[in-house]
Amino acid sequence: MPMKLAPAGRGCRDGDRTEDGGPVSTAAERQCIFSATMPPDLRDTILNSWRTSNRLTVFLVEHIPPGLWASAIPGAPRRTIRMMAGHVHNSRCRWVKTLGEELGVPVPRSVDRHRVARSALAAALDRSSRGILRLL
Repeated sequence: MPMKLAPAGRGCRDGDRTEDGGPVSTAAERQCIFSATMPPDLRDTILNSWRTSNRLTVFLVEHIPPGLWASAIPGAPRRTIRMMAGHVHNSRCRWVKTLGEELGVPVPRSVDRHRVARSALAAALDRSSRGILRLL
């Protein structure tokens, strides 16, 4: 199997090999080898990263103190946390509409950034996340 040096700065990972083909055993071995014929399958990594990101976003929306939800953001007095969080969902909806139409991915409904409740937005974020997952 053809081997080549890992890109500079990538660092060594489990399964990497040194230039002589032996396993990497010390941090001092800077030149690691990886397979040039089989690129890593990153689908699961990307999907799991997205799921984690969405869970964190929903958690923040659900746990923001009620007094802050509709408060103006310092430096942007006409914007609130509610509006910014609603914008995240609405932006996802636009991406799903733009990229998913040909693929038959259903487009989630947008929310009213000025009036959406935290519980409704959390549910909406889960719906838009499913659309993004189908795109990914």
